Amino acid sequence: MAIQTVLHIDDDPETIGLVRQALSRAGYRVVDAYTGYSGLQAVDEYKPDAILLAMTLSDIDGWRIFEVLRENMETAVIPVIALIERVQSIDNMLGLQVAGIDEYLTKPFTPQQLLESIRKAIQGR
Repeated sequence: MAIQTVLHIDDDPETIGLVRQALSRAGYRVVDAYTGYSGLQAVDEYKPDAILLAMTLSDIDGWRIFEVLRENMETAVIPVIALIERVQSIDNMLGLQVAGIDEYLTKPFTPQQLLESIRKAIQGR
Protein backbone atom coordinates (compact mmCIF):
# COMPACT_ATOMS: atom_id res chain seq x y z
CA MET A 1 0.00 0.00 0.00
CA ALA A 2 1.30 3.47 -0.89
CA ILE A 3 2.21 5.91 1.84
CA GLN A 4 -0.64 8.33 2.39
CA THR A 5 0.05 12.06 2.34
CA VAL A 6 -1.54 14.48 4.79
CA LEU A 7 -1.33 18.21 4.16
CA HIS A 8 -1.43 20.27 7.35
CA ILE A 9 -2.35 23.94 6.87
CA ASP A 10 -1.75 25.83 10.11
CA ASP A 11 0.17 28.90 11.24
CA ASP A 12 0.86 27.56 14.75
CA PRO A 13 4.40 26.09 14.80
CA GLU A 14 3.71 24.10 17.97
CA THR A 15 0.67 22.36 16.48
CA ILE A 16 2.57 21.72 13.25
CA GLY A 17 5.38 20.04 15.19
CA LEU A 18 3.03 17.85 17.23
CA VAL A 19 1.01 16.81 14.17
CA ARG A 20 4.15 16.07 12.16
CA GLN A 21 5.55 13.88 14.94
CA ALA A 22 2.32 11.91 15.49
CA LEU A 23 1.57 11.33 11.81
CA SER A 24 5.16 10.54 10.83
CA ARG A 25 5.35 7.91 13.57
CA ALA A 26 2.13 6.38 12.23
CA GLY A 27 3.64 6.10 8.74
CA TYR A 28 2.06 9.08 7.00
CA ARG A 29 3.92 11.52 4.77
CA VAL A 30 3.29 14.99 6.20
CA VAL A 31 3.43 18.21 4.20
CA ASP A 32 3.34 21.43 6.24
CA ALA A 33 1.97 24.75 5.04
CA TYR A 34 2.30 27.74 7.37
CA THR A 35 -0.15 29.96 5.45
CA GLY A 36 -3.44 29.41 3.71
CA TYR A 37 -2.10 30.49 0.35
CA SER A 38 0.91 28.15 0.54
CA GLY A 39 -1.52 25.41 1.59
CA LEU A 40 -3.59 25.89 -1.54
CA GLN A 41 -0.41 25.67 -3.64
CA ALA A 42 0.63 22.51 -1.78
CA VAL A 43 -2.72 20.85 -2.59
CA ASP A 44 -1.94 21.17 -6.29
CA GLU A 45 1.67 20.08 -5.87
CA TYR A 46 1.27 17.09 -3.53
CA LYS A 47 -2.31 15.85 -4.19
CA PRO A 48 -2.79 14.85 -0.53
CA ASP A 49 -4.99 12.01 0.68
CA ALA A 50 -6.34 14.24 3.48
CA ILE A 51 -6.05 17.86 4.62
CA LEU A 52 -5.83 19.10 8.20
CA LEU A 53 -7.05 22.70 8.02
CA ALA A 54 -6.83 25.27 10.81
CA MET A 55 -9.97 27.38 10.52
CA THR A 56 -8.22 30.47 11.89
CA LEU A 57 -5.19 31.53 9.86
CA SER A 58 -3.40 34.86 9.66
CA ASP A 59 -3.60 35.31 5.88
CA ILE A 60 -6.88 33.74 4.70
CA ASP A 61 -9.88 32.32 6.51
CA GLY A 62 -10.05 28.52 6.74
CA TRP A 63 -13.64 28.64 5.49
CA ARG A 64 -12.47 30.35 2.29
CA ILE A 65 -9.82 27.67 1.76
CA PHE A 66 -12.47 24.99 2.25
CA GLU A 67 -14.75 26.71 -0.31
CA VAL A 68 -11.92 26.90 -2.85
CA LEU A 69 -11.19 23.20 -2.35
CA ARG A 70 -14.82 22.22 -2.83
CA GLU A 71 -15.25 24.40 -5.94
CA ASN A 72 -12.57 22.42 -7.82
CA MET A 73 -13.55 18.93 -9.03
CA GLU A 74 -10.05 17.55 -8.40
CA THR A 75 -9.83 18.79 -4.81
CA ALA A 76 -13.50 18.43 -3.85
CA VAL A 77 -12.97 14.73 -3.08
CA ILE A 78 -10.08 15.26 -0.65
CA PRO A 79 -11.29 14.78 2.94
CA VAL A 80 -10.84 17.86 5.12
CA ILE A 81 -10.41 17.71 8.89
CA ALA A 82 -11.02 21.13 10.41
CA LEU A 83 -8.90 22.19 13.38
CA ILE A 84 -10.93 24.53 15.55
CA GLU A 85 -10.22 26.41 18.75
CA ARG A 86 -12.03 25.26 21.86
CA VAL A 87 -13.53 28.74 22.28
CA GLN A 88 -15.39 28.65 18.96
CA SER A 89 -19.14 28.51 19.34
CA ILE A 90 -21.43 25.55 18.91
CA ASP A 91 -22.87 27.40 15.89
CA ASN A 92 -19.46 27.16 14.20
CA MET A 93 -19.29 23.43 14.90
CA LEU A 94 -22.78 22.91 13.48
CA GLY A 95 -21.73 25.00 10.48
CA LEU A 96 -18.85 22.58 9.88
CA GLN A 97 -21.28 19.71 9.54
CA VAL A 98 -23.69 21.65 7.33
CA ALA A 99 -20.81 22.78 5.08
CA GLY A 100 -19.68 19.20 4.56
CA ILE A 101 -16.43 19.18 6.54
CA ASP A 102 -15.49 15.51 6.85
CA GLU A 103 -14.20 15.66 10.42
CA TYR A 104 -13.18 18.23 12.99
CA LEU A 105 -10.83 18.29 15.94
CA THR A 106 -10.90 20.78 18.78
CA LYS A 107 -7.50 22.09 19.88
CA PRO A 108 -5.86 20.82 21.97
CA PHE A 109 -6.26 17.23 20.78
CA THR A 110 -4.37 14.03 21.53
CA PRO A 111 -2.27 12.12 18.99
CA GLN A 112 -4.80 9.28 19.24
CA GLN A 113 -7.71 11.61 18.40
CA LEU A 114 -5.70 12.96 15.46
CA LEU A 115 -4.91 9.51 14.06
CA GLU A 116 -8.50 8.37 14.52
CA SER A 117 -9.82 11.38 12.60
CA ILE A 118 -7.31 10.94 9.77
CA ARG A 119 -8.11 7.23 9.38
CA LYS A 120 -11.84 7.85 9.50
CA ALA A 121 -11.68 10.68 6.93
CA ILE A 122 -9.50 8.75 4.48
CA GLN A 123 -11.57 5.55 4.77
CA GLY A 124 -14.79 7.50 4.28
CA ARG A 125 -13.83 9.06 0.96
